[in-house]
Amino acid sequence: MLLTWLLNSPVRVQKCVAIALLISGFVVLFVLAVSTFEFVADRHAALVDLREKSGRLNQILALKDSLTPAADNSEAAGQSLFLEAESVTIGRANLQSRIDAIAQTNGLLLSSAGGLPDLNENGLMLVGLSVDMSGGYEGVNKAIVDLETSKPPLLIRELAVRLISGEGGDMPLELSVQIKIFGAFRLAGTAGKTPESAATQ
Repeated sequence: MLLTWLLNSPVRVQKCVAIALLISGFVVLFVLAVSTFEFVADRHAALVDLREKSGRLNQILALKDSLTPAADNSEAAGQSLFLEAESVTIGRANLQSRIDAIAQTNGLLLSSAGGLPDLNENGLMLVGLSVDMSGGYEGVNKAIVDLETSKPPLLIRELAVRLISGEGGDMPLELSVQIKIFGAFRLAGTAGKTPESAATQ
């Protein structure tokens, strides 16, 4: 019935209806295109996040393999578990240099680093530092992953994060992070000795 009315309508009315239908078609196509683009963008973001998580899991699995070495490679594996140096002071300085390198690699500023009291846990001597770093959100995330999966293994005992800038605006997030981190230490040249004697020699 509507089609019959349209066919019997003046040419001007028919043109107006045709233009309206054409515009409606473009609007529908535009909405579909936007929806498709948003869906693809969401899927892409999910895939990127999945790849990052997969990479982190692979790093953690690689670290696990280093902690459970084969019997015929026990000495090399033992070396990978300890921060080795001629003294605790040098070992702590090497730890600071290592953390500073990870911070710089991820675009962070290591503003301060201070020694923490040594710990003795399960016969292992742990030396630690309290460090303050600042930088972008992504850089902070990657630096923490690098610290937790690097070798020799490091233990993050405390982590405090504070927002510096970027909340509710167009500026990227800037974070300040305080980390208390430890590593197992032994004196250089004491491989094969008990952890207690290696730490106290």
